[in-house]
Amino acid sequence: MNKGEYTVTIKRSTMNMVMDRTDLVQVDQTADGVAFSFKHGVHITVSDQNMPNEAKDLVKAANQFPKGNLIFDLNSYKKPAYIQL
Repeated sequence: MNKGEYTVTIKRSTMNMVMDRTDLVQVDQTADGVAFSFKHGVHITVSDQNMPNEAKDLVKAANQFPKGNLIFDLNSYKKPAYIQL
């Protein structure tokens, strides 16, 4: 994956955060949501006590796809993460 080739988008409520995908280091589950770690010491934690563990699992696993624009739609528990080719 080359810098600038793909993006990662985090959608929550009315916010859309778009970054270069090569900057995403890891995605982890937390007790009350998910946490995103980026290069340069940037961390984004999304707290949602109602988010089911299945949705957290999908969000965490989505980062393993090697290619494509990665979209985390945290407004949807049924489809919280997907790849856009």
